[in-house]
Amino acid sequence: MSKRDTAIVVVRVKPAEALLFQGLLQGQDGLAVMRSRDADRSLHELWTVSAQLPELYAWLHGLPRHLGVRVMAEKRYP
Repeated sequence: MSKRDTAIVVVRVKPAEALLFQGLLQGQDGLAVMRSRDADRSLHELWTVSAQLPELYAWLHGLPRHLGVRVMAEKRYP
């Protein structure tokens, strides 16, 4: 798998914290692009390249607990 392959990480964020989460992500200079997947269930897709997955996961795990971020799935595409 190439370092430039697309990776999509599906996360759940507390609905009240989704805008804050998006703002924090935008401050990470190209770490990932956020796309809403299911607004009713507060599921979001984070699109990135495979080479940045370790950095993305480190960032996610370092977020404050009150955001309620949970990784639900990961997909990779060549």
